[in-house]
Amino acid sequence: MKNKAKKTLRPVEFIVPRSSENTYAIVTAQVVLDTRSLHLADQFILALRKAVTQWIRSSKEGRESLDSSSEDLNIGDLAQDGISPKLKKELAKVGIFEMKIDTNSRDEEHNWEYDDHLFEDDWESCEKCGTTLNSKGFCKDKTCPYSDRQQDQTYTEG
Repeated sequence: MKNKAKKTLRPVEFIVPRSSENTYAIVTAQVVLDTRSLHLADQFILALRKAVTQWIRSSKEGRESLDSSSEDLNIGDLAQDGISPKLKKELAKVGIFEMKIDTNSRDEEHNWEYDDHLFEDDWESCEKCGTTLNSKGFCKDKTCPYSDRQQDQTYTEG
């Protein structure tokens, strides 16, 4: 009887951009924690290629998937076709389990970036004196006439 030690798995996630357009795949999986370092993208792709190559060589469905992709089988094809039980077996042999692929496309252009503030910039400072506002929207400068009311209320000097 073989001694089957329990494998320690680690979740991974890779964002795989498509260079020619605003499309990307998000690949998630559980990988074996061992000397192969499958949690690193470069090592993960090597193992993935090995599994897919073996799947193509050993199964009719693998060859059909390669043919239907016009000999250009990529992550988008796997996302569209799904991961078959035979491919799952090959993935397990290289230490990749529960692999899922989601694809996203962004057709519209926009200027939203990762580090953009998620609050209105004009809320940050007092409309009257320019002093920073507190978390309730009041001017922190007690000498300012706006310090007794929130910036969204009107104030008329008398």
